[in-house]
Amino acid sequence: MELRDVIVDLFLFVATFRERLDQGAHPSLEEVHQEVKSIFARMDQKVLGDHVLKAKYERIRYGLVGLVDEVLVTSTWEQAPMWPVLEMELYGTKVAGNRFYEFLHELTPADKELLEASFYILTLGFRGAYAFDESKWEQTVSNLYRTLPNPLENEPFKLAPEAYHVIRKKAQRLDPLFSLGRSIIIFFATLVIILIFYQVVWSSIVKDVDQKSQKAMMAMKNDELRTSLQEEVQK
Repeated sequence: MELRDVIVDLFLFVATFRERLDQGAHPSLEEVHQEVKSIFARMDQKVLGDHVLKAKYERIRYGLVGLVDEVLVTSTWEQAPMWPVLEMELYGTKVAGNRFYEFLHELTPADKELLEASFYILTLGFRGAYAFDESKWEQTVSNLYRTLPNPLENEPFKLAPEAYHVIRKKAQRLDPLFSLGRSIIIFFATLVIILIFYQVVWSSIVKDVDQKSQKAMMAMKNDELRTSLQEEVQK
């Protein structure tokens, strides 16, 4: 088992949460909290017995917690203002907005799986301390992209406008993990990110991912991709 196999369920939860809201879902605070805690409990369980995998998972777990907190608190979910910050609950801190970027600076080229997971954490919605610094955030994503296995050498990596989903909300006085005046949640980046998502993450679940990813690049828009992912998970 690899790190991506452990954390893919959390990425799918984050990637589909906004869509659930758009479709009219009104989950209670207790329901979402329990769902998130259950996902983390399953991930924690999966790494038991594999010391190497557990060590990698424990290093990225803090960033995963920060991702969930930022996506939920900055969403249009009516319970967002009441969300009990998971970072505080699990770690007793509210500094993920800065600490995650410090963690990125500690990674080396040998930490391939952690670099890969960090790339998805950013592209799925984490901005943290760079909530108002577009250039630094995008440069960080671009740098991480170049560390991924088999990047598309002939495709310049650039986040397109379609990759951004802007939600304007009343400012909240929170740690830099959260944007105060507005919050930009990344749902999916460019077609490059879609391809990498299929090749790296989804390949561990769907055997015919290569063929489907090529079709996705040619024909799928973001909403179609999300629907496809949900259908595959249910199979």
